[in-house]
Amino acid sequence: MLLELLIWPIILILIYLMYAFVTTAVIYAFLKPSESFAVDEIDLAAFYGEEDGPDKALIIENRPFSLNARINLIENARLSIKIAYFAITDGIVSDVFYGQILEAANRGVVVQIIFDGMGQNLIGEKDSVYWALVKHPFINLRFYEKNQVLTPWRWNNIMHDKILIVDDKYAMTGGRNLEDRFHLSDYEGESVEDRDVLIIRRENRVLEESSISQFISYFNELWSHPYSRRLNRYVPAKLSEVAHRKQAEAFSNLNELKQSARYGFDQTIDWEAMARPTRKITLVSNPIQRLKRDPQILKILQALFQTAKESIFAQSPFIVPGKEMQKYFDFGSDKAAVYYLTNSSASSPNLFALSGQNKYMTFLSQKADQLYEYHGQGSIHGKSYVIDSRLSLIGSFNLDPRSAFLSTENMVIIDSVPLSQDLTAHIMILMQESVPFLKDGPHLTQNLKQAQAIPKAKKRRLTAAYWLLYFFEDIL
Repeated sequence: MLLELLIWPIILILIYLMYAFVTTAVIYAFLKPSESFAVDEIDLAAFYGEEDGPDKALIIENRPFSLNARINLIENARLSIKIAYFAITDGIVSDVFYGQILEAANRGVVVQIIFDGMGQNLIGEKDSVYWALVKHPFINLRFYEKNQVLTPWRWNNIMHDKILIVDDKYAMTGGRNLEDRFHLSDYEGESVEDRDVLIIRRENRVLEESSISQFISYFNELWSHPYSRRLNRYVPAKLSEVAHRKQAEAFSNLNELKQSARYGFDQTIDWEAMARPTRKITLVSNPIQRLKRDPQILKILQALFQTAKESIFAQSPFIVPGKEMQKYFDFGSDKAAVYYLTNSSASSPNLFALSGQNKYMTFLSQKADQLYEYHGQGSIHGKSYVIDSRLSLIGSFNLDPRSAFLSTENMVIIDSVPLSQDLTAHIMILMQESVPFLKDGPHLTQNLKQAQAIPKAKKRRLTAAYWLLYFFEDIL
């Protein structure tokens, strides 16, 4: 009798799992991206300037300064805060973030937040943090691609951006998620080295001239798009008390963190004085589409790689040159020397992406002048490029099929020789913690690390991931 009662639920679950597998993995091998422009239509001259422009820029490289910077920008906000973020997880960083957002809203700052529907820690609308945020009249919260149980093909179309805009004067983008391992210097687990860039609109320069206006336009496009939804702005009476208690708890946690004097509260930072002058800053992004989208950022990278004349430094946490990507991006350069920096099998925690990278190491070694594999502490997560010691590209874009075709992504292209020198120096420091893959290739640094041994258990998981995803590289 019990078996008869269970048989249909089991059958329905199996049917759903097969439906989800086909629509989240198999279908992407057959889909083709839409096309909006060709590589030869890109006006590369538009990325360059002739004189100092309205913006300055500063690379935010190290933990815990990455958290200090966010704290300082939010606690000094006076008018508006706009946030578009892929991932936030429970911990000290989320306590700081939620507490500061509520504190800013209490000052009358208008806060707009877009979270990816799957990447945040607001699990279910009954989560007390959710109600604490939406209860506040100055906080507006939306989710990108929320509630996708019946449409699992949308699981792959995530909002991968990590953008913070404050008072229409500052804009930050990069690869860091709001997680302790990305920001805390004393994190006890596997830490992550990442990179942000902070754009500062100079004093007395109008918004329309500044690249900040491009950030605002992109944010507004995400905010108003039908894929971004506002859920239950009305707080039921029975949950109002829950919201008030959580707000009080958030302020209590924030005050406790402030008293510890460890996280950089109440600092005076002259961001404009610290930043580098720039000639031109341009924000580029992938289109907001479902399924396979036009790989606009990848096309721009192809144009820049092919017109580079001297050198290209490229850093990505993983490099997966899938067959579809190779139709748009050569991964090499006709004239410039190409140097890649990525995680090694020992350092990367992302076994799926790493399996795709390992599949193409021979291909990459034929395209690159040198390929550095990181063997330092933790792993690296920055996504950056330096073209001919002049253009710097920093953002959320990984060099893999997922970032190329599936996710919303952004990068800033910055024309600034001083900033490119800073970025090159940061990449070179990480290369010192890496091992050259090409023994006969040029060695740019004195490498301080020996290759780490890969634990046997990780080797087995890597082998399993390699064969499991061998025919599904389109979702890596």
